[in-house]
Amino acid sequence: MAPLVRMRALISGSRNGKKWPKPGQTIELPAEEAAQLIAQGIAEDPDAAETATVADGAEKAVTPAGNKSLASIREEVKEALAAEAKVKEEAAKAEAEAKAAAAKEKPKAPAAKSKES
Repeated sequence: MAPLVRMRALISGSRNGKKWPKPGQTIELPAEEAAQLIAQGIAEDPDAAETATVADGAEKAVTPAGNKSLASIREEVKEALAAEAKVKEEAAKAEAEAKAAAAKEKPKAPAAKSKES
């Protein structure tokens, strides 16, 4: 049996000819696809979602401890990309400095002598 997931975000388009369910609705997906959507924060395991009771007695869905909000995931990705760019920039700078140092140390070739007869 395919796992059931509850959508946390709206996915545009369709899947197998049917529109994706709206946030809060559930859908059965192959295990690998369900795991991928859960890891991306787009869906959640409906059994893992906890509920909290508000003052009027209605239940309100609460984000499970294992799932992160899309905003926090985006922030983590943004920080990781910035760190990666910084590392690449530092590597390029170090390579340029190494080439400049090697060029200074390289002895100049002697000028070619012309033969006079």
